[in-house]
Order: sequence, then C-alpha cells, then structure tokens
Amino acid sequence: MVEIAELTTDHVHAWRALRLRALASAPAAFLQSVEEAEAQPLEELAARFSPAANVDSPIFGAFLAGDLVGTAGLARQARLKARHTAMLWGVFVAPEHRGLGIADALVAAVLARARAMPGLERITLAVLATNSAARKLYHRAGFVPYGYEPRAIRVGDEFFDDEHMVLDLRR
Repeated sequence: MVEIAELTTDHVHAWRALRLRALASAPAAFLQSVEEAEAQPLEELAARFSPAANVDSPIFGAFLAGDLVGTAGLARQARLKARHTAMLWGVFVAPEHRGLGIADALVAAVLARARAMPGLERITLAVLATNSAARKLYHRAGFVPYGYEPRAIRVGDEFFDDEHMVLDLRR
C-alpha cells in the first residue's frame, strides 16, 4: 500500500536519487538538467525540505515498503502580489510503479495541502504537450489548459512544447 507524506530533511538523499532518475529518464519533462541537479550542493537542497520551506513550498513523497517511489512539489509565489498563486512541479513516479494510482495520490495530497493554505486561490503547471498520461492526470484533478508554449524546452538540438494548465481552488 502506498503512503503519501510531506518530505523532510531526513528524505533529502532519497529524493535526490529519485530526482536524478527522473531527470535522466525524461529530460524534456523537466526544466532542470541532470548536470544542474548533480552540481547542487546537498546543504542547499536540504534547505528546501526545512520546516520553514515546507510552509509555502512542501514536497510530497510516495512510499512503497519504505522506499521513495514518487514525488510532487508545490511552490507558492513569494511576491506579495502573486501570493494567491502556486505552481505544481516535479511530479514523477518511478516507471516500475506506474499504473497504481500513485501520481493521482500525490497530486491529491498536494491539492489538499494547497486548499489548506490561507489566501491560495490558483495553481498552475506546465506539462510536456506530448505527455498524454500526465495531461490526463491533471485533467482528472481539475486542471484546465490556458496556453500552449512552443519550443519551451530544449534538450540538445531538439525542442519540446509545453501546455500550461491552471486549477482555480475557489471552485
């Protein structure tokens, strides 16, 4: 049975390993490159999992038999004029655990946390336009498309388009 929990500094090493796996296996799906992630100091990364960071930008993990197999993050805008918005990011489930509803559970946990955040009204995301499974996941969660960004991601000499989606939490 899958367990979904907010990650803490105790999970930094497991999260980094899963993140590197995500970036290597789907380079067009994420803005960060493997090289950038590998170069990020562990202390800097650990700060993202501190209790202070988790207030506005929690990162969730999916655990099976104690192993981290999936992740999803929420990043609330820091600027006063944009504090009503946040971004869903970094959704990934290890390929061998897909099809079990783990991504749905992760997104549901992020959305539940978002709905509990005072003043938060809207969540946005960007998804690879060709990733039909991810696009269906976000549609099931209530996200609707609001824009299309051609050539949003460049990996080597190849370009990829993003679809931008939004979820209005007031509904």
